[in-house]
Amino acid sequence: MIKLNNLTVAYNDNTVISDLTYEFAKGSTAITGSSGIGKTSLINAILSLVPYKGTIESDEKYSVVFQEDRLCPYLTAFKNVRLVCNDKDKITDGFAAMGLSDCMNEKVISLSGGMKRRVAILRAVLADYTTIIMDEPFKGLDADTRLSVMNYVKKMTSGKSVLLVTHDLSEAGFFNCNILNL
Repeated sequence: MIKLNNLTVAYNDNTVISDLTYEFAKGSTAITGSSGIGKTSLINAILSLVPYKGTIESDEKYSVVFQEDRLCPYLTAFKNVRLVCNDKDKITDGFAAMGLSDCMNEKVISLSGGMKRRVAILRAVLADYTTIIMDEPFKGLDADTRLSVMNYVKKMTSGKSVLLVTHDLSEAGFFNCNILNL
């Protein structure tokens, strides 16, 4: 469970989140709002990546899909996922579900943006953590790929908590999310 108490995030004199108090329920929560409202800043505060005022209470372990993919570019796609999951069969099945079987052994640096995104998502969902934070995870994926990836994520996150930053309310509906609109 994650509890925010009087959370304020500011950059210099620009306050992007002011005095937010919120308790994330178990299950999935979509963080929505207009561009620049502070959705990513909220995630970064929860992850202690930016300074903030107020308190964040949590005993969760997080797996994260950032807006920009943070993969090890000179490792293969398989080895990037292997960093968080030792089950080779589960990894191989995940690559198949993501439509990436043919590029498992390619270095990440040689993959397209959409392929990197799917590797990042796969790594996050296969990590053995109680909460998965995903910041615009499906951006840049074509409609068919997006739907198959979303189906896989839904299957693999059953029983976990998901924080989903999105502009797309249909994604929030797909994952049966509670909504935190900033």
